[in-house]
Parts: sequence; C-alpha cells; structure tokens
Amino acid sequence: MIHIDTLHIETHGAIPEESLKEMTLRDRRGFNTFSTYTGSTYRTYDGRYDNVFIKHTVESQKIKIEIDSCGGFLHGNSMIPIGDRQSFLDKLESFLVETTNVSLMLPLSDAQIKRMDIKYDFQVGDEVRDYLSAIAKHSVPGHQRDILGNGDTVVFKNSSRKMMFYNREANCINRRKSEEETEMSKGVIRFEVACNSAELLRALKLNTVCINDVFNSNVTEGLLRRYFDKVKFIDRVTSTESELLRILQDNFGENKGYRILSYIKAKQDGNLSGFSRTTKYEYEKLLEEKGIASVIGERSLAPLKVAGR
Repeated sequence: MIHIDTLHIETHGAIPEESLKEMTLRDRRGFNTFSTYTGSTYRTYDGRYDNVFIKHTVESQKIKIEIDSCGGFLHGNSMIPIGDRQSFLDKLESFLVETTNVSLMLPLSDAQIKRMDIKYDFQVGDEVRDYLSAIAKHSVPGHQRDILGNGDTVVFKNSSRKMMFYNREANCINRRKSEEETEMSKGVIRFEVACNSAELLRALKLNTVCINDVFNSNVTEGLLRRYFDKVKFIDRVTSTESELLRILQDNFGENKGYRILSYIKAKQDGNLSGFSRTTKYEYEKLLEEKGIASVIGERSLAPLKVAGR
C-alpha cells in the first residue's frame, strides 16, 4: 500500500477564464493580483472543492494542488489506503478536468511535490491511551515534544520535520468524520510525518521529487521506517518500573541496573542535573545497544512495527 495522506503538488496548465471565475466563488481569497519589483503583474485564482484546494497563476500557468487526505479524496475515507498510483492519478486528472476544465501541459505523474505527509496506522485495541502515555514520556534527540489535547496527540518536531502519534478515533470525532471512518479508527494510533520538498530531497537523495518518485509502497514504507527509527523507542517493548529494573539488572548487574533506572526516572521527570554528560552518554549508549526503551510505562506494551520490518 502507498502510505500517503496530505499531498501538495505543483504542475503547469491552462484554465479557461470562465472556470477561473467560478473558482473564486469557492474560496474566501478568490482572486488576487501581485506586482513584482520589475513591474510585472501576476493574477492568482483560488478555489476549494471539499478537501482539495487549487491555486492557479495565470501568467506563469502554474497550478498548485493541495489534497488534505489522499485516502479521503480517493475513497472518501482516510483509513482506506491508496492501492496503486494509476488509480489515484486517473481520479485526480478526471477531477481537475471536471471542476476546472484544465489543459495540463505535463502528465500529473511528473507533478513536483511541495509537501507530503506519510502515515502508518497501528492497531493497538484498548491500549491506545497506554501507548500515548508512554510516548508522551519519551524524548527524541534534536526535537521539541508537544502534548496536545487530553494527551491524544504527541508531536516531536524541529525545523526540518514534524512527527506525531495520535488517537485516530478521537481525531475523527473532533473533525466530524463519517461514521464508517470513525468506526474503522477505533483502537488505532496513527504515526504521521510531514515532509516539505527540502526534507524529501534529502531523504530520497534526488534533485527534484515528483509523484512518480514517491507513489510506490517501497518508497513510502522506506520513509516511514527512516522516521520511525528516529524515535528509537516506540518499536521496543515498554515495561513497568519493576519489569524494567529486572531487565536492567539482567543486562548490567544489580548495582548498575539500579543506577540506570534512577537515570531513566530522572530523565522522565526532566531533572538530569545530577548526571554528568559522560554518564548520560554512557547510559543512553548502553540502552540503545541492548534495545531497551528509556521509558517507564504504566503497563507492559508490545512492540509497534512498521511494515517491512
């Protein structure tokens, strides 16, 4: 399956004047003009059609298309993944022609990607809040952590990317999704990563990124694993304090196991002033080598696994 949710692309084409006028009635911004320092003037027309936003610049013939949810666009339900690239492209082209009468200059498969959100759904049943509670205690190096709502969303972000875990059912209820989609979301934690074009270029080592480059299950699963691995902890078992102490002592001995547990507890409390930089580095390296999560959970939780692992 192709694990793509939000998608922003850019291509070129011509939209008839009559269709442009109709577009302005569908968005509060509608029509705008812009002047450059050279004296050139650009006219832009905006329109929103359900979960698709379209912006056309007449003079450059540039067309920007923003799809809130590719699964929602294709199936009317974000929980149903994209099965293949061609079905998505065929529907998108038909939609654009029907709504705007556009004449595209290039195949949509060559449209450049400006932003792409990849997603993966973990079915954890009644343990959604237990997992989110454990995730909320975790930290990711180089990322700021935000806990939103009633703990239903945990975000790790920096200047390059935003990774988040959230209660999919709660998200559906808040956004008034269909009964079918809400029901399918029960017991699901969604892992989602927002990637801009610069981030995708770095991740895929390409000069440009277009639909052809990413609408492939191997690519999206590879990207998911890349970002999931940055979180490090979530694909390992989360233990209670007593179980974690046993694991630590089995691996490092009784005394050192106690010391590392004290470090983990201090880390979760956000108070590591009693530990030197050398000690913190040593303990984190030992934990990583043994695959032990430096998080104390309220209960033991099974590992989360991204496809292909």
